[in-house]
Amino acid sequence: MIPGVESFLEQYHMIEQSDVVVAGVSGGADSVCLLLHLLELKEKLSFTLAAVHVQHGIRGEESLQDAAFVEELCRRYQVQLFRYDYDVPEYAKQHGYSEEEAGRNLRYESFHKALEELGAPEGKIAVAHNRNDLAETMLWNMIRGSGMRGMAGIPPVRDGIIRPLLHTARVEIENYLKEKGESYCTDATNASLDYTRNRIRNQVLPVLEELNAGVYAHMERLGDDIRKTQEYLSAVIEEKKAQYVEKDFRQPQAFLISEELLKEPEILYTGIIKECICETAASSKDITRTHVELVQKLFAMQTGRNVNLPYQVVAERTYGGVRLQKCEKQPEHKITEPVEMLSSQSSSQPVGRQSGQPAGCCGISIEEHPDFTCRIYKREELPEGISKKKYTKWLDYDRIKNSLLIRNRQPGDYFVLDDTGRTQKLKQYFVNEKILKEQRDTIPLVADGAHILWIVGYRISAYYKVSSTTKTILEIQYHGGREDNE
Repeated sequence: MIPGVESFLEQYHMIEQSDVVVAGVSGGADSVCLLLHLLELKEKLSFTLAAVHVQHGIRGEESLQDAAFVEELCRRYQVQLFRYDYDVPEYAKQHGYSEEEAGRNLRYESFHKALEELGAPEGKIAVAHNRNDLAETMLWNMIRGSGMRGMAGIPPVRDGIIRPLLHTARVEIENYLKEKGESYCTDATNASLDYTRNRIRNQVLPVLEELNAGVYAHMERLGDDIRKTQEYLSAVIEEKKAQYVEKDFRQPQAFLISEELLKEPEILYTGIIKECICETAASSKDITRTHVELVQKLFAMQTGRNVNLPYQVVAERTYGGVRLQKCEKQPEHKITEPVEMLSSQSSSQPVGRQSGQPAGCCGISIEEHPDFTCRIYKREELPEGISKKKYTKWLDYDRIKNSLLIRNRQPGDYFVLDDTGRTQKLKQYFVNEKILKEQRDTIPLVADGAHILWIVGYRISAYYKVSSTTKTILEIQYHGGREDNE
């Protein structure tokens, strides 16, 4: 057994006698090493061990060879194996996931299926993340702009998932298998630089290791310090929540946040706001710093102002604070504040009057296949240059002062032609562009009253163009057109 693995297992109480453990075994070096260590540990502790292999249907014959390798490995060591075969690309397409996210969801679904078949739904799932994976994750989260929780990296134990090799370097794993004379599979896609994580692994981390050979150990300690700090902060946040946040018992998933909260240090009140958003949404996925800032700004606004957040959550300024509530359907027709997500009715019919539905609505979730989505970015978060894509536009967020609407044309619509402020009626623009009359009522418009921000598929108003003074950018993407560069 690699030095340090057993003590790491004991430190975090990962496996106890009589536990039922399923290990994820892909056939790679990490997972083969994990299985062999669990087998050694099984001789000392009496627990049930089984392996799970997921064949993702991505790499063709190579993927099938990996599955056959794992089957032979488990037969040789007399380990019960649960094999699950999926078409991950098709699953990702059907559910709107990336292939990476779809694969992860199916793997953990398979782990739980295996535990159910073993009659131990509360059993433990062992996965083979190691110290190198931890460093990669910390850097990846840092690049993405994660907060403290993301910078802590991968936890050793969480929600029944254990990581016995998290304290072990990849070179130790490979040396261990070499000494044991144990072979393993190599995924050719790990060498591809098309994936960000692979570029971190193959390009960034080797340079850091040249600068300091102890970089992996140092990052592990940093992650541990951040995790402990986050745990302490979470405890303080829970204590302060009881002081400043009331649950609205008249309606499920609703909270009242007192305006007195803003007297606390920023790290506390932003943490509490985020916790309340996540609780209301019943999810923390895709809840970002931007959403927290949107709610924070409401405290300085007049009563009745509101913003729409992901997962049908509405935040509204009330007397004495802000109310968070999850609605089955968010307010239609307008956005009283620019928000993270903007979308039209999901329909095969043109957006607007011909659909028989209101011309536009805001806050419809991605899961409902909206035609429009919108994200807010700080200027420094985006690369230099303006998006040149036909169906993705960047607008000056700070210039949007009133309501936004997805609709079709109406009498009096206009836009700003150029930086001198000259305007043109939308009707005249359609005539000049020789757009057929029967098509004019089907073109979606992003409107601020009668001022058209974006004639979708054509142009934006010069008034909302991103300039050198723009601090915040609103990115709007239309999913009903082919995204070619202009």
